[in-house]
Amino acid sequence: MKKLFSKLKTEVNFARAGEGHRLSEDTRSTSSNSGDSSQAVPPTRRGPTPTSQINAGQAAASRFSESQAKQKRVITGKVIRKTEHQSDLEPSAGVGAPGSAGNEDFVRFISPFESGTVVRPSEFIEHIEKYLLELEGIENSCLMIQSLTTDQQQINMACNILYKYINNIISNPEEDKYRKIRCSNKTFSEKVLAVKGTKQFVKAIDFEEVEIENEDGTELYFVMNNVDVNKLETAMKTLQETKPMERLLHRDRKVMMPGSVSQSSTTSENDGFFKVSAPELKRQQMRRTRDIEESQQLRTRAMREASAKPAFKSKYAVIRVKFPDSKILQGTFRSKETVADLKRFVYENINCEAAVFKLISTLGKSFDNDEATLHDAELAPCALLNLKWDENVQAQIRKEMGIKLGLK
Repeated sequence: MKKLFSKLKTEVNFARAGEGHRLSEDTRSTSSNSGDSSQAVPPTRRGPTPTSQINAGQAAASRFSESQAKQKRVITGKVIRKTEHQSDLEPSAGVGAPGSAGNEDFVRFISPFESGTVVRPSEFIEHIEKYLLELEGIENSCLMIQSLTTDQQQINMACNILYKYINNIISNPEEDKYRKIRCSNKTFSEKVLAVKGTKQFVKAIDFEEVEIENEDGTELYFVMNNVDVNKLETAMKTLQETKPMERLLHRDRKVMMPGSVSQSSTTSENDGFFKVSAPELKRQQMRRTRDIEESQQLRTRAMREASAKPAFKSKYAVIRVKFPDSKILQGTFRSKETVADLKRFVYENINCEAAVFKLISTLGKSFDNDEATLHDAELAPCALLNLKWDENVQAQIRKEMGIKLGLK
């Protein structure tokens, strides 16, 4: 078989070499008279003239310039669209819009201990600590643990260590080593006592501070002399279920008469934000045009959801509602509150509960989805809405009750 393949290979090589001739034959005449086009000498190519070279260079440069300009237009268009989308959501520079990151000066919380008192966010913890320290018991100490420290991870770590202490005592009530905690213990001092309220909690479950002598002198311990398993189980359950003290947002209701300026410095500083300027109207119109174009494109669900989510998120929203008589009602809300909460606020401030109205944006958008959050409805951090009465209901109320609908 090997010899057969070798023979076939030799024959193929001879066939490629072409027709043979004798060594005594003169092959020069044959070569010179051959009509084979492969042996013909190609004609000499003429080089381009200087004029054609210049024209070709100019055409290439023109094509390159057009390509660069087109690419620049595409990139610039993407940047402009992104900037427009962000500018619709973020406050304008220099305005200091309410609800924006780092600007919560206008926000106030209702004091849970002093009737009629409102507190700044930066002062809230200090305010409630003053009152909680005067209270005793397991529930109050748990409330301190959950409310007086802002680092939730630190709170969870301290609670887990306390759970371990309590479980060890419940499982081994007769073991002295589990009923004694050295205050200088690194884990206890740095991870437990660092959280406000833990010391009060330890005392509330019947630990007592005792000085114990050892080789290095006296040292402070928390010691539990009497074990009440039911009390420990209740304390652990209470610590697990206690939530941070709720911060009730003060609505900061304001009513502005036509042509008047609010007396609140916070509001007057931000009046410009509520006025829709020509550039803002243009940006909003361009965004609507973009949304229509994108709705006609084939996109995945993930792409649609990503483009629908605003990149900027504010914690709070200041919303003004302009009535048909040009009076303006203003209130402060959390951005996670719903359109229903906004409408409830309006109902609380109008002179007839039977009234029916719609809230409409300056561009004519109606807010009919009561379950939508103010953030999702794009009403945060600030918005100016127009209130429109239902004409039929308005006429009926005026006829039967003699009431002209408006603010209280």
